[in-house]
Amino acid sequence: MPEAITKEEFEKLKEEVEHLKENIAILSNPEILEKIMEARKRMDEGKGISLEELTKDILGKNEL
Repeated sequence: MPEAITKEEFEKLKEEVEHLKENIAILSNPEILEKIMEARKRMDEGKGISLEELTKDILGKNEL
């Protein structure tokens, strides 16, 4: 007989799966991964960049 889980446990697992899917999508796209690594390097060096600029850079959008 299958093990029963609560709705709360199910929702938590569902959320974890969504995060994993997002991570796989990011790691599967070398351009996005490279931009994230560049942003981390800038942050480590104390160089700032606005969230809006970073989002535009990563997503390649002209407007948010």
